[in-house]
Amino acid sequence: MFELDTFTGMVFFLAASFRVMCKKCRLDELSFFGLKNYNFISYLIIIYEFYVGYHFITNKYKKDKHKSRLLLKSLIYLLPLTMIIIFFKNFDNIINTFWEICTYQPTTMSLVLHFTYLLVILHLYKSI
Repeated sequence: MFELDTFTGMVFFLAASFRVMCKKCRLDELSFFGLKNYNFISYLIIIYEFYVGYHFITNKYKKDKHKSRLLLKSLIYLLPLTMIIIFFKNFDNIINTFWEICTYQPTTMSLVLHFTYLLVILHLYKSI
């Protein structure tokens, strides 16, 4: 069974890989953030996500506690910030697709989200 840290690393590694493979997707993403004229940011995101993914998949975060704290702290700050930006810049679209998070839908997002729920529940079950 996947450990939560390995799964987290795979999510970041796959996200970076998909950004590399789909130029339109990463450019669309920048436009959702209001940054369509700043393509270099996509490359920074790709490097950062590959690094985070590698760090968790290889369990390096368990060996270098200082670096791991910095990496996790960067995620603690960046994830809410990007969620707030995407929420306010795309409010109508987010509201229209809100129900996808709680119900099964024939979308990749719904399946990945429910798979994530399953892994979190398995992790919780294992820790009891």
